[in-house]
Amino acid sequence: MFWVANLVFFGFGEEIGWRGFLQPQLERRYPLVTAANVVAIVWAGWHLPLFGITPSYRAMPAVGFVGFAASIWVASWIFAWLSGIGRGSLLVVAVFHSWFDIATTSPLGPDVLPTAMGAGVTLIGLLLLRRLLRAQEADTPRPAAPGTPDGPTSDTAGRSAV
Repeated sequence: MFWVANLVFFGFGEEIGWRGFLQPQLERRYPLVTAANVVAIVWAGWHLPLFGITPSYRAMPAVGFVGFAASIWVASWIFAWLSGIGRGSLLVVAVFHSWFDIATTSPLGPDVLPTAMGAGVTLIGLLLLRRLLRAQEADTPRPAAPGTPDGPTSDTAGRSAV
């Protein structure tokens, strides 16, 4: 029951807003990575109240919030990528979101589990970011070189059109 509740309330509950609404809206104007970065800022802000009301969050030192915010930032890239390969399916990101929450916050696991999961996801996220940036760069149109069909010809190179 814990898993189902986590999937419904945290997985779908959050991802309807983040990847179901905000990410696609931002991607209409910005590249995927930029949109994911904006989502990460909003998503981190959404979790700020937890640091005042949840005992485990309150017990965290200030550097813990920095780590938390960094994990949300990296997760935002991963979730944006998952949403893309899932063709916008919320099920894919909701299941991953729930799985990650359970793995990193479950009181059932050993103390090293959240740190290992956080480190693993961060490494995967950084590798994925590199791939996303390369894909984004490949999709960015570049000015045509002189002598190519879309570039200036030798007659017009160096002269401005009036």
